[in-house]
Amino acid sequence: MNVDPLIASLPAKSDNERRTIRARAEDWVADGSAEQQEAGRKVLDAFAKLQERESASDPVSKVENAFARMPPSDLEVSLMQVLLDNPGATSTALTEAIGWQDKAWQLHFGKIGWDRQNYLWPAPWSKARNEPFKAGILADFDEETSGFTMKPEVVEGLERIGVKGKQR
Repeated sequence: MNVDPLIASLPAKSDNERRTIRARAEDWVADGSAEQQEAGRKVLDAFAKLQERESASDPVSKVENAFARMPPSDLEVSLMQVLLDNPGATSTALTEAIGWQDKAWQLHFGKIGWDRQNYLWPAPWSKARNEPFKAGILADFDEETSGFTMKPEVVEGLERIGVKGKQR
């Protein structure tokens, strides 16, 4: 019984789906065939490791968990990749690098962290606009140069899920 695809999908499952899967695995261990018991133990072990990772409070693990729970779309990967490849660039430069116009990069990039802030941390407050600075969840902003740089803990967390900047 191959439960590897199920285990791989666990981070993206809702809490309700996780409860159902856990209950089924517990039933397999208690009353299943030898093959089901083995599969059930494997699923329960995966849950234990997942719970350990998700309860971690270090920022790198939070980033890894956030993107495991909500895997990035191809567009989100592109938005993060362009910043990883161009640290210190302005929103305009990043927008142009992705092939768009104006400052569209910042708007879309900010949504990536904003959508995952329940797993990460709150957005810093923008004094200039008197609202949350959504892009600041994942990136630092240099007011002097108007440049963005991915936060070091975000870089490391993204590397854990396979999103890496180009080698310099």
